[in-house]
Amino acid sequence: MNAKPMTAVLAAAALASLIVPARADTSDFGSPHVETGYASYYALARNHMRTASGESEDPTALTAAHASLPLGSWVKVTNLVNGRSVNVRINDRNAPSGHRLIDLSRRAASLVGLMRAGIAKVRIELLPPHRAGLSDTRVASAR
Repeated sequence: MNAKPMTAVLAAAALASLIVPARADTSDFGSPHVETGYASYYALARNHMRTASGESEDPTALTAAHASLPLGSWVKVTNLVNGRSVNVRINDRNAPSGHRLIDLSRRAASLVGLMRAGIAKVRIELLPPHRAGLSDTRVASAR
């Protein structure tokens, strides 16, 4: 078999996986919930403002806002430009938008390398409950 057509097929499949998000029911932890889109972060100091979960906003916490994922759920956010990832807890809502999938706290944005650009293409993966306890301190870098 010719290697060039196979390489082209593999490259097209890899590109399609970045463009077309795989979706699954968020309550079904047997099937992963994965979305691809753009992340931004809370740029302005919003200390003492309340999140949708009722908590005070904390820019140093590993938290995020998402339009529909359950409050309290944990997601792994991977910056598709540099491969850096961080696990964050969903504690707020952002407006459903065709532009932004998730808004990160300043700390989470810093850990995935989002601060300079302000926005980046990311993949988010809903973590099952048994992995959530690992999330507040674990940051993975590109392998």
